[in-house]
Amino acid sequence: MPSFLYAGQLSLLAAVYFATAKLSLSLAIPPGYATAVWPPAGVALAAVLLVGNPVWPAIWLRNSVRHPGGVTSYWSWKAVALTWMLKRQN
Repeated sequence: MPSFLYAGQLSLLAAVYFATAKLSLSLAIPPGYATAVWPPAGVALAAVLLVGNPVWPAIWLRNSVRHPGGVTSYWSWKAVALTWMLKRQN
């Protein structure tokens, strides 16, 4: 895969992840710190299922902009681990 295509996929994933996160937080119960549904988790899972494991750096990078390291790593690897489990079931 050419590097510009890979960079484009990562950029698109980060943008969609950011947009869904902003939308989710706008629907959160005031004061806006917690939400019952987190669509970016589904976006991350769909990206890893459709494109593969090489997109996890975009998930990690997007999360590291706002959250501390441990949480960032958890959210990034959650999509990869869930993809592995889903593929293992088939």
